[in-house]
Amino acid sequence: MKFEIFGNPIPLQRHRTTIVKGKILAFDSQSKERDFVRNKLKYLLNCACRNENPEISKEAKELCFGDKYSLDIQTHHPVPKSAKKLVRMRMETGLEYHNKKPDGDNLYKWIADCCNGIFYSDDSKIVKGSFLKLYSLTPKVVIIIERI
Repeated sequence: MKFEIFGNPIPLQRHRTTIVKGKILAFDSQSKERDFVRNKLKYLLNCACRNENPEISKEAKELCFGDKYSLDIQTHHPVPKSAKKLVRMRMETGLEYHNKKPDGDNLYKWIADCCNGIFYSDDSKIVKGSFLKLYSLTPKVVIIIERI
C-alpha cells in the first residue's frame, strides 16, 4: 500500500539533553514533527480503510495484522535554485539522485519510527526495506508498506 506525505523530508535527529537548575533533562526535539507525520499516516490509513474500492479497503484493513513487513521509502527533495539549467532539468525528471545530506538511513529510520503503532507494533517487524532519494518540484515522502 502506498502513502504520500507532502512537505520536505525530515531526517531522524538525536535526542537532546539540557541542564535546568542542576538537573539533566532529556527531550525529543522532533516531537511536533513526529506527531504531525503520525497523525497524517493515521488519517491516510483511515481513508484507505473506508475506500469505496473493496480491494483497497481490504488491503488497508489487513495491513495492520502482519508480523513481517516490507518498508520502501522514496524521498523527493526540492530542486536547488542554484542548479544550472541542464542539471535542473535532469533533477526535475528524476534522472539525478539526491546525494547530499540528509543521510538516507536517518530519513528511513525517521519514517520507520513514525509508523510504529500505526502499521506495526515495533519497527523490528520490518524484515525488508529500501530507500531512494530523488529531486522533485513537489517535495514529499512516499511510503510503500506491504505485509510479507
